[in-house]
Amino acid sequence: TLAAGRTLLEERVRGALAKRGGLGYRQPDETTFPPVDEFIAWVRGCGAIPLITWLDGTSPGEDDCEGLLDLFMDKGCAALNIIPDRNWKGANPEDTQRKSAKLEEIVRQAQRRHLPINIGTEMNRAGLPSVDDLDGAGLSAYRKAFLQGAQIMVGHTLLAGFAELPYNGEDAAAEFPDVAKRNAFYATVGAQPPLTPVEAVKLREAGPEKARTLLVDRARHEQTGG
Repeated sequence: TLAAGRTLLEERVRGALAKRGGLGYRQPDETTFPPVDEFIAWVRGCGAIPLITWLDGTSPGEDDCEGLLDLFMDKGCAALNIIPDRNWKGANPEDTQRKSAKLEEIVRQAQRRHLPINIGTEMNRAGLPSVDDLDGAGLSAYRKAFLQGAQIMVGHTLLAGFAELPYNGEDAAAEFPDVAKRNAFYATVGAQPPLTPVEAVKLREAGPEKARTLLVDRARHEQTGG
């Protein structure tokens, strides 16, 4: 079909220009990427959450899951980013088993550290799912952790945008020094139905302090079914 042909052409152009070996590719170094400590500080300064990126655990740099997480948490990262579709579908059964084992390990180590997990599929190639199948055999064991991570990200977005209370900010850290309790708070806010336009306007007009109360009350109302 025309769409399939266009997608194939786009992938070939991307491979020829943007990927390793292509005309537009530059090997990452200090001139093409900012130093990691500066980047993390910049992200935190924006009120955002610096995420640890993780491919599949099979490279030398990712083989030690504990060391990887501890290193970047010490630098200021506060969550882990995973694209799980590529972690449990290997090129062959042996590859799948190896990647699945590393996925289990990184999730387990993240949970030990109360590190929220942000997941999502890559959307730059044809044939990839638009939504990860958390009920499927490969990912169902991590459904609870993945959903909580998504809820935390939504809660952070709402509280940062309307209440000036970002997950990684000084006020949140002071009020919730226990990270597990902070996770639960942000997940509770983020687990509620999407805001309506009317609710969003009301929160914006209320101001940060009142908006926080309204968001928390809304979460309690939904939890109790009131």
